[in-house]
Amino acid sequence: ARREAIKRPKFSPTPAQDLVIRSKALERYLFCANAFGKSTLLVNELHWAANGFNPITGEHAQVPAKIALLIDSPEKINDFLEEYKKWNVITPEQLHKKGKPNFSFITYANGSTVTVLTHEVNPLRLEGSQWTHVFCDEPPPRQVFLSIFRGGRIKGRPMKTFLAGTPITAAWLRLEVYDPWVKGELPQAECFRGSTEDNRQN
Repeated sequence: ARREAIKRPKFSPTPAQDLVIRSKALERYLFCANAFGKSTLLVNELHWAANGFNPITGEHAQVPAKIALLIDSPEKINDFLEEYKKWNVITPEQLHKKGKPNFSFITYANGSTVTVLTHEVNPLRLEGSQWTHVFCDEPPPRQVFLSIFRGGRIKGRPMKTFLAGTPITAAWLRLEVYDPWVKGELPQAECFRGSTEDNRQN
């Protein structure tokens, strides 16, 4: 694993990505154009949460983490894993299908877990689940997001949320997140906007 880690490039955030990484907000929302580097940012943020250390800020976090990863379709997990493997080591033993055609569960030696969910999940199935982190790759349907969000009920572990996507759909995020944040009505959240120009060097 050490040899594999040495071979990989080290993630060096752009100035725009660095602002997102260093935010102290419990809820972070990144609305950006294609080629901003959101997928790279998302996989590294998830990796840091699962392992309990952010190498950019030098901060440690409590583990094990119980993470929900929300993607738009089951096939998207393969894209996520390909991007993950560019920057971080993940072994076949960590990936589990749990009776599904695609990988739906990731485990870590420290006890952290990642449950992969899709936009098609029945919101009622999520009731009663508990999470320390929620990561969303692309804006999800409102009811699915709210059902997952209600899982932030672990005592002493305020849930951290990171949503990154190109906001072509999901107008509810503009009405219920971005506009209220601009007005100062969501003190626990921070929103970011990004363009392709922010990642031109890549």
